[in-house]
Amino acid sequence: MALPFPGLFDLVVCQFGVMFFPDKRRALAEAARVLRPRGRLIFSVWDRIEKNEFAATVQGAVGSMFPDRPPTFMSRVPHGYFDPDAIQRDLQGGGLARPASIEFVCLPTAAVVVPRHAHALGSRRTGVGGGVTLGTGAG
Repeated sequence: MALPFPGLFDLVVCQFGVMFFPDKRRALAEAARVLRPRGRLIFSVWDRIEKNEFAATVQGAVGSMFPDRPPTFMSRVPHGYFDPDAIQRDLQGGGLARPASIEFVCLPTAAVVVPRHAHALGSRRTGVGGGVTLGTGAG
C-alpha cells in the first residue's frame, strides 16, 4: 500500500477490485496520493447479488449444501460494495474530496444459467430456466 509514485499519475484505474480491499479508505487514499492535482480515479464494482442471476444462483446452490450456515462471501464481498452513499463516504475518507460522478451501467453477459449446472452444484431448488441472458449492471 505504499506505491513509490507520489503525485505522478493523471489517472488511476481499478476494474472490479475495490470491493476486495480490506481497508477501502486506506486504498483509496493511496490512489489519491499517487494522482497529480486534478487527476482522476476510475473504478468499477458489481451491483448487489440479486442483480446478477448467475452469482445469485451459485450462492443459492452452495447455500443449499450448508443450510445451517450458508456461505455469504459472494453477497458480502464481490457483490457487497454497491451503495453510492457508502462509496462516496469512502472516497471522501480517502482524501478524494471532489464529489464523485457515479454512473450505473447495465451490460448483458453471454453466460446462461441452465438448471443442470445449478444441480451440479447441489441445488435442488432453482427456479432458473435455461437460456436466460444475464445482466451484471447496477440498477
